[in-house]
Amino acid sequence: MVTGTVIRPVRGARLVSALLPLHMPFKDAPALIRANPRSLGVPARFAPQFATDTRAITTASFRRMLRANQRFRIPAGLAAAGVPLLLL
Repeated sequence: MVTGTVIRPVRGARLVSALLPLHMPFKDAPALIRANPRSLGVPARFAPQFATDTRAITTASFRRMLRANQRFRIPAGLAAAGVPLLLL
């Protein structure tokens, strides 16, 4: 199982990374913290943990997450693995 990755390149990803410092001062705004889990389909019971995790993210860690997602590519030869694969 592969989860939490972007399997196709995202257009504008570099722009998002460049604009990240403009977003960070607002990431902890209560309205955004309430809206983000809903927009992502996170069940309400996980909203408190989502809020805690959101507040803990630094600009540097967010940038590392974005880069990791942007750089991920399905490994060559994966089709030959001979076992089922679930991409989420």
